[in-house]
Amino acid sequence: MKNVVSTVRTLLFAFALSLPLVSRADNHLLDMQKPKSFNLGLYRIQNSSRISLAIEKTPTSRMTLLIKDAEGNVLHQENIGKGRESYKRNFNLEQVGNGTYYFELNANGETITKKVSLSTVTNQMIALD
Repeated sequence: MKNVVSTVRTLLFAFALSLPLVSRADNHLLDMQKPKSFNLGLYRIQNSSRISLAIEKTPTSRMTLLIKDAEGNVLHQENIGKGRESYKRNFNLEQVGNGTYYFELNANGETITKKVSLSTVTNQMIALD
């Protein structure tokens, strides 16, 4: 009887210790998603048609950057080769004008697309008689 109680107590103790491991969301043993090969930051520079892009990637991967308009036409394509861990660049979209544009990044079978909407405010003067 002592052996049964001791065994049950040991099993309950082991279960109680393993509970925090199961409940953690970032546990790599239970999270079967593959790690991301890159991270990015994309933002519009205030009161302008310029977009700032920053990427951090694994140095062993190649990456393709595409900028597309709303119809899917490729406006810019750039390949970022192996050996680079970071990439930073400002894009001036003043020439293409108002509209919706998509920044698409591809690396190691992963694709992330970010939508950017540009609209410039025009000042109009109204004359009152």
